[in-house]
Amino acid sequence: MHMTHSGLVHYHPALTELLTPIDDIHPHPDNPNNGDTEHICASIETNGMYRPIYAQRTTRHILAGNHTWYACKQLDATHIPVIWLDCDDTTAHRILGADNWTARLAHPDPAAELALLQWLTDNDTLYGTGKTDHDLQALADLADTPLSTDDYDWTLISIRVPPSTRHTWNTISADTNLQRLHTLMKMAGLHP
Repeated sequence: MHMTHSGLVHYHPALTELLTPIDDIHPHPDNPNNGDTEHICASIETNGMYRPIYAQRTTRHILAGNHTWYACKQLDATHIPVIWLDCDDTTAHRILGADNWTARLAHPDPAAELALLQWLTDNDTLYGTGKTDHDLQALADLADTPLSTDDYDWTLISIRVPPSTRHTWNTISADTNLQRLHTLMKMAGLHP
């Protein structure tokens, strides 16, 4: 099959040999993520589909790319590139979890992210990246903030959470200090 597009989805040529009828695979019923299909659609419309979906051959459940599948359905695709994985259910669930969770473990470099967004803004547009002009401005503001916070009267934000949430936060943020929290807040556009 040498299809280059299906519905509003354009495929990169290297993926055409992987195209499978979209209804031959299904979102995994145990997928823990709620993806942002609006931004995925924008990326596909702008950049084309540049990576395949991964699915377990025996169950036909998607292990990686569940929300890309939903986005392609919204864009009226009848075919989607699939790499079939021959694995047992335990491995399939581990892959499903790892694909969702390992990306969250990344620690972005705000300066590098700002440079990339600025380059895109200078040369084209942010549309299709999942980022907005607000994100660019928040990173620019962060870059303009001195590393020393001694001159700032930071606002205390307090929320009530159950003990299990507090324990989880303490576990995942053991190497995080207050300055990092403030930095993340500024990146999110929350100015003290």
